[in-house]
Amino acid sequence: MRSPNPCRAIVLAVLVASSVSVAAPPEDAVCRRATRLAQAQVAPPDRFEVLSCRFGGADPVQAANVELEPLEADGPNASGIVRLRFRQLADGVPRGEARATVRGTVRGPALVAARTLSRGEPIGAGAITVVESDLTRLTAEPLRDPAEAFGLAPGRTLGAGRVLTRDLVVAAPVVRRGEIVDLRIEHAGLRVSARGLARTDGAPGERIAVRNTASGAELIGVVLPDGSLRVVRGPLGGGAR
Repeated sequence: MRSPNPCRAIVLAVLVASSVSVAAPPEDAVCRRATRLAQAQVAPPDRFEVLSCRFGGADPVQAANVELEPLEADGPNASGIVRLRFRQLADGVPRGEARATVRGTVRGPALVAARTLSRGEPIGAGAITVVESDLTRLTAEPLRDPAEAFGLAPGRTLGAGRVLTRDLVVAAPVVRRGEIVDLRIEHAGLRVSARGLARTDGAPGERIAVRNTASGAELIGVVLPDGSLRVVRGPLGGGAR
């Protein structure tokens, strides 16, 4: 009977010990954790629908069990990508990092143009609808409720199906070019009412040119919510009030 080779036994023992002691978190474990964190990046009422996860690698760790501690979650960006980094912990001691990239889409309720919306035209209730939409590529906050569009108008013409965001809308004009409007003139403690011809469209708070229909003087007035104008500059650069 042959006796066991002591050298061979030592080599096998080293190999077994190495396979146990050198470990790294499995790819599926990293992606599961990354997926949950990517979904948490998007707050309700929106949600992040995951399409795929790519394991970015992990540093080898001398431990049987490795825990993951989130270090960084960046995204989702306009392409629906969330990049994540984890610190690896072996018995509570940091031992390198693991990485993953999650791809998906951001979806949620948003106001959408039900038809073409013309630039400067007040948005009516029948012109918009709330639709579950793909918000991934938006760079501004979407409008959610029809009440949010009250008193607003598109800053440029928007096609049917376009998601409305805050950077696409402006205050709707309450004064139109060519309209006769009431003028409120205050000077030296006196208050005078007059009528004027609006030179341009104007929304509340905007300054527009107006011609006094009685004197022919060209004035500048601030548009008030009721459609009248408070004159702030007279024909010869007169003082504002």
